[in-house]
Amino acid sequence: MAGIFTRIQKASYTQLGKMLTSGEVTEAALKNYYRQEFKKAKSRIRKLEKESTIKEYGAQDIPKFLSLKNLTTMSALLHEIADISRFMRRGSSTMGGLRREKEARLENLKKFGLNVTLENYGKWNEFVNWFNLSEYSKKFMYEAEEVKDVFTESLEDEKATPAEWDDLFKKYAQLQDSTSGVTEYR
Repeated sequence: MAGIFTRIQKASYTQLGKMLTSGEVTEAALKNYYRQEFKKAKSRIRKLEKESTIKEYGAQDIPKFLSLKNLTTMSALLHEIADISRFMRRGSSTMGGLRREKEARLENLKKFGLNVTLENYGKWNEFVNWFNLSEYSKKFMYEAEEVKDVFTESLEDEKATPAEWDDLFKKYAQLQDSTSGVTEYR
């Protein structure tokens, strides 16, 4: 049984359908597999929620899986198995994986010259989320000097609100316009 569970875990939606139609795996085995993986996934999600990682990584990154009784068709079951398998294989579905991912992000940000540390990482995430939704994301790459300057200045002055970030960007954009006459920064 462990061998078939391994094959199910690594299979895509299409491969699962082929395994089912060829008789390689039964519907009962798929349901049994889903029950076990659902419990494991729910346990991981509870740990992530308990450790407040949702706040840092965003609730949108935490999947919502349906219980077996809510999966009324075989197609829905196959989709959920594929989704749950992807989640379980993802490094960021565990606390250790999230720590490694965070360390790699910090290293990468340091390479770009951004002064992001463990202490201000939450502020960086808040800033980047705002930046990606702002008009400035169309004009600047997030590694741009202006973005680095705005983030650094907002940390120094303890500026934390999107309105203050917006004011800082306007100041840098006006400086850029007055020195170069350029209006687009890409």
